[in-house]
Amino acid sequence: MIKKIFCFYIKKKIKAKKAFTEFPNPHLNTANFLIKGADFYNYIKSKIFNNKYDTWKIESGFDSLTEHFKKKNYNLFVVNSDGKKFPENKWMYSETYHYKDQSKSLMSDKHSRKYLTRSNKKK
Repeated sequence: MIKKIFCFYIKKKIKAKKAFTEFPNPHLNTANFLIKGADFYNYIKSKIFNNKYDTWKIESGFDSLTEHFKKKNYNLFVVNSDGKKFPENKWMYSETYHYKDQSKSLMSDKHSRKYLTRSNKKK
């Protein structure tokens, strides 16, 4: 039984290594992504979604929305409730997602609400 679990774990790690970059992996949550419809359509039209794993790749995989548009030389910003915009190297200071108390977030989802319930150590 332990051998079976170990093999499953190793296969899962190898699969993830092929699809995702190592930490830190800055990316924008798709629920909070503002983009022109035509640009989004051109990106998404060739994608296939069969499961949650496929959607994770859209958020933080090698060909994520963030990576795709960075490669096309788009300027990507996080905008907080004060109307300030932050380039990628300063996203964490926007106080919008999984940093401090997210007090300047414009959006809320189950992940941001779950973060708020965690202890400081787990954050």
